[in-house]
Amino acid sequence: MGFLNRILGKKKVEAENAPEYHKSSSERTSSNIAQSIETENAAKAVTAYEKAFNLDKLGKYEEAVQAWDIAIKLNPRNSTSWFNKGNTLNEIKRYDEAILAYDEAIWLNPMYASSWFNKGYAYKSLKKYDEAIKCFDEAMMLNPPYAAMAWTSKGNALNDQCKHDEAIKAHDKSIEIDPQFAIAWNNKGIALKAQSKYDEAIKCFDEAIRLDPKYADAQHNKVNAFDARGRKTEANAASTKAGETDLTLVKDWNNKGLALHAQSKYDEAIKCFDEAIRLDPKDAGAWTHKGFALDCQGFVLNRQGKYDEAIKCLDEAIRLDPKDTEAWNNKGFVLNRQGKYDEAIKCYDEAIKLDPKDDLTWSNKGEALENLGKYDEAEAAYTKGREFKRTMV
Repeated sequence: MGFLNRILGKKKVEAENAPEYHKSSSERTSSNIAQSIETENAAKAVTAYEKAFNLDKLGKYEEAVQAWDIAIKLNPRNSTSWFNKGNTLNEIKRYDEAILAYDEAIWLNPMYASSWFNKGYAYKSLKKYDEAIKCFDEAMMLNPPYAAMAWTSKGNALNDQCKHDEAIKAHDKSIEIDPQFAIAWNNKGIALKAQSKYDEAIKCFDEAIRLDPKYADAQHNKVNAFDARGRKTEANAASTKAGETDLTLVKDWNNKGLALHAQSKYDEAIKCFDEAIRLDPKDAGAWTHKGFALDCQGFVLNRQGKYDEAIKCLDEAIRLDPKDTEAWNNKGFVLNRQGKYDEAIKCYDEAIKLDPKDDLTWSNKGEALENLGKYDEAEAAYTKGREFKRTMV
């Protein structure tokens, strides 16, 4: 899970859904970069900052960390750069380093509530709950608008320590501040369920769902509470509803991913397909789309490893749906990029068996045959592709 503006949940349905750390767009501007540095370095500092910011946005986190280091070297007294470096390190789970970065940001700006909050997230990820709680307390004291988020995050840390009564009180404080905060209701339900207070937990999950009808994790948590209570009929009904929500969300995430792919935003597209897969690991389409996005990413970045990842995704799609023509065709396309022309042709042949009139597959097969020097067979495949394309038009 990541930033406040993209709370995605976790695969484990009883995972806490509190916003885990904060990347505020207002804090990711370059307006204050040139402060405290010599005029001739200002342009370099701005350029370095923007490069780091864009790399982070593209999901190129390792490169982004290096870029933040350059920006910080040019202007070591810029607290925002230290803060953003911490966020990037959080993304790749280098929590100890993230804490050090937040410490630098806080040393430069002790009132930096976002750094305190995100430092708490890093500590919680390391299971250092007492330290995390201190950070959340500091964040809510410095910036009251953080209070609802900080209280429910504190509640999660307490719940992880099996301090369920204290956790519930913390979630209640969050709800008192913002009664519309669905995440706090869900988290309170989790704490109540941990105490076997299933009926009370179900009421909390219901409120979370009322506030956010597409809140899949709250719906699954409600199913688990009904099951634990022995109310099987209601559990089945809730499970059906949760399944319907999952299907809707899977479609939404797939569509969003395809739209991003069309804009060549492959990193963001892959995250959307990952979320679709999290909700429904058996969705062959999401695996196919992710595989193709990884292939495109590999081509742009010239990284062989991306092609291998793509093949794994496409193999999973084919395992789930052996009649997925798109998966077979895309697998052939990736193998062709890798120079594995004979294997690519086998995939194209499987796709053609399933859809003999697909012009794109015939054209792709023609390219693989041409790469093998089989020019007559390649021309025959290209001809087939042109014929079927005319037929479709």
